[in-house]
This record gives sequence, C-alpha cells and structure tokens, in this order.
Amino acid sequence: MSGQESKGSIDENELERLMEIYLQKKDDKTLVQTKRTEAKTKTLEEDRAKGIVIREVALSTVKHTKKKSKPAKTPSAVAVYAAEFIHHQDLSWQCAIPRVRFNLDEHDRSVCRRRLRLESHEIRQILPFLNIPDEIYISQGSVVPREEAFCLPLRRLTFPARREDLRCEIGRSTGVLSSTINTTASLIYDRIKSKMNFDQHMVQRYKERSAEELFSKVGRLSKCIGFTDGQTCRPVRFEE
Repeated sequence: MSGQESKGSIDENELERLMEIYLQKKDDKTLVQTKRTEAKTKTLEEDRAKGIVIREVALSTVKHTKKKSKPAKTPSAVAVYAAEFIHHQDLSWQCAIPRVRFNLDEHDRSVCRRRLRLESHEIRQILPFLNIPDEIYISQGSVVPREEAFCLPLRRLTFPARREDLRCEIGRSTGVLSSTINTTASLIYDRIKSKMNFDQHMVQRYKERSAEELFSKVGRLSKCIGFTDGQTCRPVRFEE
C-alpha cells in the first residue's frame, strides 16, 4: 500500500516547479493584457485628440461662414472638407517638396530625349511659334517661366510621369503642376486650334491641282490601283 502511494504521489520539488511554471504563465498573460489595455487607451487618447482638433477646425470654419450666410444646423461643406484635410494631413507631411527648380540646361541630350521627347535646342526653336508669354500666372498665384511651363506638358506626356513624382523632380506642389500643365495646354490649343481642322478651301484647291498634275502626266487613272483614302480601283488587266 505504501509502495502504491509513493508511486502515485508527486514529489515536493516537482510540485514547486509546476507551481512556478503556472505562476510565470499567469504573470505573462497578465502582462500581455496590461500592454493591450495600455495600447487601446493610447489609441483612444490619440483619436480623442484628433477629434478635438477636427471639431475645433470645423466649428471655427462654421463660425466664419455664418458671417456671410444664414446660420445652418449642420456644418457646411467647407467645414467637412477642412476636417478631412486636417485628419489626413499627417500623410502629406511625410513628403516634403525639395528646394529645386527646373533648368533645361542641366539636362543632357539623352535625358531630354527620354523625358521630353525633344532636345533642348528643338524646344527653344518651337517656343517662339507657340505665342506663350515669358511668364505664366496660374490660379495659385505662382509664376512659372515659359520654358518650364512648356516642358511640363511634355514631361507629363511621357511614362511614368505621375504628379507625385514630378513634385520631387520639378520642385513644385501637385496643385501648381496641374494648373501649369492645364494653363499651358490651353494656351497652345488657342494658338493652333485653327490648324487642327482642315481648311476646306485649301484642301479643295490642292485636290484640283493634284488632279491636273496627274492627268497631265499619266492621262486617265487607268494605271492607279489605290488611293491614300483607302479606296481601291480594279484595273482591267492583271486583276489578280
């Protein structure tokens, strides 16, 4: 009987070791729960602080708009936009705009060909015919030189050329880049829009002159088997 009790009983040292393991696991679990609680509390405090800032900005914007318009029960669209802008402002703070300016002379021949599809001397030859002013004033109040303003649409047409990437390359914000590209494109379109549609009087005279030249050289069009507009003429001989 005593042999069975000694066989089934647990040693005191083993019991102490098991108790230490149990207490250690319990302490680890408590520590994990404490860290999770602290993290949740910190997150709630940060969200509460952001909410206070957003609420203050929205209220100040609403007070400013109430002076010019009737009082409204709900925040205006400007207040909502300002609140969202402040909430996501930390993302834009991470991307600083470098203090650089575009200079065409700093780009060699291969870089100009790759980024602008034209060389520097070709760009300077085209500029006088586009009627672009020496300085372009955009809606943001920035002043962009003519050479830089013309190179921005060229750079934007290449791939890849996202505005976020051009911001670091040109040294201007995405809003200024977008406004400059749109303004320059509008100026170029106003300059050449009359040439984009064919002048029917010139086309008609050219067609008549071409027909006279062909008739004087080959007579009737029996030797022509095709035209540039896609029409075909089947000859009498050698049809295959």
